[in-house]
Amino acid sequence: MTIITLLISLLAVSSAVQPLSPDNRTLLNELVNRFDSLEVYENRKLARIQMKKDECEKLEGREQMEALLDVAYEYSYFDSDSTISTLKIVAKMASDASDNYMEVKTAIRISRILTTLGYYKESSDIIDSINRKSIPRPLLFEYFEAKEFLCYELFHVDGSRLEFQNMYEEKYRSYMDSVILYAPGNSEFGLRSREKKALILNDYDYAMQCNRKRMELAPEGSIAESFVFYERNLIYDKMGGNEEECLYCLLRAAIIDLENSNQDVAAFTKISYMLRNSVDAGILDKFSEYSYSSMIKFRSRTRRILGMDVIVETDRLLRQQILEQKRQLTLSLALLSVLAVLLVGALCYMVALIRKGRVLTRRLERSNRISNGYIASFFQLYSSYIDRLLAFRGRINTSLRRGNTNYVIELTNPSRDITNDELRHMYDSFDSAFLDIFPTFVEDFNSLLKPGCHIVLKESEKLNTELRIFAMIKLGVTESAKISELLHYSIKTVYNKRSAVNSKLAISKEKFEKILKEL
Repeated sequence: MTIITLLISLLAVSSAVQPLSPDNRTLLNELVNRFDSLEVYENRKLARIQMKKDECEKLEGREQMEALLDVAYEYSYFDSDSTISTLKIVAKMASDASDNYMEVKTAIRISRILTTLGYYKESSDIIDSINRKSIPRPLLFEYFEAKEFLCYELFHVDGSRLEFQNMYEEKYRSYMDSVILYAPGNSEFGLRSREKKALILNDYDYAMQCNRKRMELAPEGSIAESFVFYERNLIYDKMGGNEEECLYCLLRAAIIDLENSNQDVAAFTKISYMLRNSVDAGILDKFSEYSYSSMIKFRSRTRRILGMDVIVETDRLLRQQILEQKRQLTLSLALLSVLAVLLVGALCYMVALIRKGRVLTRRLERSNRISNGYIASFFQLYSSYIDRLLAFRGRINTSLRRGNTNYVIELTNPSRDITNDELRHMYDSFDSAFLDIFPTFVEDFNSLLKPGCHIVLKESEKLNTELRIFAMIKLGVTESAKISELLHYSIKTVYNKRSAVNSKLAISKEKFEKILKEL
């Protein structure tokens, strides 16, 4: 790969790039890919909200009010106006019904969303208007949490003067203790407050213990899970020396936020800053643009204040990268004619690699005594050249696009369908080779599953995703990260598919893994 290496070296930006861990690189790619489905996520969110609203029409009294509060929660961090209007409807219903419990509960919720949006005076007026003696005991912890949250936000936004800092911090800690006192110990509210207090006291072990318990309570893929990941990053951050762990948590949170159309962009703004020296300017620009548009859409004063500095800093870094790229462009333009020739050679080399891989595939299909190691090597070859094709294409196009060299871009830009085509070919080749060696694998694998849980292949399939993953395990590739790399599945897909199959086993997991190797 001497030619490819030379090309990339000549066109690469000279800024100091810090490498990411394999797991974080995988998550970053997954996050970037999620941007292609923003409209899908938003439509899914709206459909879920509409379904809940339709259910409300079938209810009456307090049940209907509780269901509308659930609708308001769905709107939160997505559409602040709809959140407030829904809460006001519930407040009116509670007042008309003289339902003190629901009146207090709704007032607390309105105060909290106003705090989130940065309307601190309005939030304070509402929460202070609640008669402390009239608050039902089950709502006391939620009441104190709303007051704690208000003081916390004021501490960060309006705490530049020392006297205000001390006042807000004192109140914040006092209300936190009240939440701990009244909230059930194993509830989200109780655990979160205990986690925050432990963090203040530098008791990182206990803070992490509370965070893990919260993670167990949070539904997978929910906004609640995103919060837990984000706040776990705060623990790692305060511990110091855990940047990769911090970034991992933030990336997980950001992925979940995108999938839930969560417009609270705290994770994105921090990711942008952390990756300022690790990713291409285009990715930073995408994150910065999304962060800004989300802040405008959500209309949170707080997020605008806290996030704008990060956005401004990201913009400065983008400009710095662009200037550096312009300096590189002078040399790149002088070498364009040479690069064109080298590119042709590189593409020919790639074609040779593909042909070599296909020859190897045919040999594998003809033999029923090929070792497991050869199959793994074959996949490594395919995986490697696909990665190189993608990286090569991206860097060439970016550099040439900066120089407005449209002719060269048209000459060198490969078809966008090549990766998918090669992946399909790779999967087909692997399936054929594997089944040639282990012809009864599918039947033997299904015999280890519970009745009714057998994997049924489509007419055109030889193996599907689940079977392909466990075929790799049978071949001795047991690490999910390695399987993800070889098969070009996301790490999340590998984890989920393995977990799903493990839940369908008719035998123990340990016995299954032993038998699988012997099939």
